[in-house]
Amino acid sequence: MVELPEGVKDREKGPFPELEGGKMIPLGHFGEIHPRVISDYDLVTPVSALEMDMDLLLELTRI
Repeated sequence: MVELPEGVKDREKGPFPELEGGKMIPLGHFGEIHPRVISDYDLVTPVSALEMDMDLLLELTRI
């Protein structure tokens, strides 16, 4: 089972329930993300390309 980050109590809402209904970014087969969220629970932060999924990185650079 995946451990949720501290402060995340509801898997469905994720860490930013207050952002629900905000503008989402379409990412092809990745679905949609909020501009402040890369995955369900990760903030968009500077990370090396090697730490990211390369397909996701390519999708993000097309935006």
